[in-house]
Amino acid sequence: MVYPYDEIVWEVKTPGQIYDVAYHPNGESVFVLNDGVVQMYSVANGTLIKEFARELQYSLSKMAISKDGSMVAVITLAEYDHIIIFNTETGKEIMRFRDTISLDKPDNYNSVAFSPDGKFIITTGTHYNSYNNFSTVLLVEISSGKIQALNKSYYSKIDPNFPYNKFQNFTRAIYSNNGLNIFTISTNNIRLEKYDVKDLSQKEVLMDGGYITPSDDDNFLKQTRTGKYLLISSAYNYGVFNLSKKAFDLSLSKRIGLINSLTLDAKDSILINEEQYGVKVRNFYTKDIMYSYHLTYMRSCDISPNDSLLITGILDTLRIIKFKIDIQSSVKNSAQNILPIYPNPSKENFSIPLNCSELGSEVKVISNSGKLVYNQLFENSIEESLNIDCSKWANGAYFVQVICNNQTKNYKVIIE
Repeated sequence: MVYPYDEIVWEVKTPGQIYDVAYHPNGESVFVLNDGVVQMYSVANGTLIKEFARELQYSLSKMAISKDGSMVAVITLAEYDHIIIFNTETGKEIMRFRDTISLDKPDNYNSVAFSPDGKFIITTGTHYNSYNNFSTVLLVEISSGKIQALNKSYYSKIDPNFPYNKFQNFTRAIYSNNGLNIFTISTNNIRLEKYDVKDLSQKEVLMDGGYITPSDDDNFLKQTRTGKYLLISSAYNYGVFNLSKKAFDLSLSKRIGLINSLTLDAKDSILINEEQYGVKVRNFYTKDIMYSYHLTYMRSCDISPNDSLLITGILDTLRIIKFKIDIQSSVKNSAQNILPIYPNPSKENFSIPLNCSELGSEVKVISNSGKLVYNQLFENSIEESLNIDCSKWANGAYFVQVICNNQTKNYKVIIE
């Protein structure tokens, strides 16, 4: 279902091209990263509240907001990159960071994130020259500026002990929602690592290669709000890593158009910003598109804390859109439409009337944890109904996806 035009609450022209947008955690204002300035706008009417960093005369590439909204960190594109943190209430600079301690200090920082308690930032950076490449993950204490290197990787064009196929270009580092772990992702072979915050020497490799296609572009890494999964993207793919199972979940992953950013709503639907196609909301478990807002040249988007408004950055235009539909209700209903599945609830088996008139129909059943438990493709026959044995399934809710007559419908069945 596509809604090409929703109610535009307000829009304003910004001083330059928009690179990033984000809601304040309280939902009352939005942060906008322009070419050379960070701005705060009122959600209510689009009024400019304050600006940060305009006097720096630097281009700015990335932004992070602390969990309580009291700080904003920006990466500058000066001769050598800096990370600068501002107090969002006073607008004053809290600290300016550049690694001047490491021998192989990075020239470019490509990510920054706050710890949940606001005491640290975690950043990734790279250094390139004619002879070697260097990449690092750095932990910085905001109050003291103390730096700790979590990981380093080298590639040398002249030293065979550091070959390119062993080099990991760290592109993202984040804290877990509860602040107990740090996750990092690197390109080349898409390596996902986990650190214990209480003992940073304890490192666990969660994934080394997988479904996501390696890319020189920045990776995206974010933990879902429920804490169950990590979302990972690289160029034309997004994937889901199940943290409890420590495994990549192919049933929840998808190859799509060019991904510019991913943002999550409160109940783990995926809000995807694809640069060519605009914003699409997909049901997390079925991957069906529940909502689409078509805009070209988008660089970033975010959804309000109460999932009611969308903030978008389109070249130099900042826009807040009010959804025409209730996203949460739509996602919920897509998996709970009333279908004569009988019996429902079920114990040993249940029947689904298909009424398909074309070849190629397919039925999938996905558990509440996201596991694909049943998949049936009818390539050579036209079926009117399907009987499914569920006697060995665990009790709980399951999502049934029926692809039939070029349509996809999603339903829910309870196993007791």
